[in-house]
Amino acid sequence: MPQKKVVKNFEVWEEHWESIMFFLKMMTQWRTTMSGVIGLDYSVLQMLFQMYDVRNKRQIFEDIQIMERAAMNILNKEQK
Repeated sequence: MPQKKVVKNFEVWEEHWESIMFFLKMMTQWRTTMSGVIGLDYSVLQMLFQMYDVRNKRQIFEDIQIMERAAMNILNKEQK
């Protein structure tokens, strides 16, 4: 069955831009099991923080966790 492609335009507040960009950089770093997606590989996030000399690591990490939970709900729902 063909999947629907949903395209939505949305605004990103300036204070969230860096978090969104790091979440997108992590898009190939999902850890999975036979049961589905279990989360992102945070060791890669640490490497990215060092590579880009990020100062506000805590805020970006917390923002990424929020996006990660939302994405996991969608990804795991699609697998069922």
